[in-house]
Amino acid sequence: MCDKLIEALEQRAFMTEQDIMAIYKIKEKLLQERPRLTRQITLSEAFKNATEQRASTSAEGEPDN
Repeated sequence: MCDKLIEALEQRAFMTEQDIMAIYKIKEKLLQERPRLTRQITLSEAFKNATEQRASTSAEGEPDN
């Protein structure tokens, strides 16, 4: 998707080669940062989170004695 947008910008007269190169540099930086920003949750973490969430919602539903 990003490449198509950059290609479209390349067709415009107001975009200089320097502008396009700056966009490519930004794209590369973002692609390098993506693994740091997105973290996959492990299966055990998913089960732990689901268990904790279920326990908290069932505790909220219990009547006070």
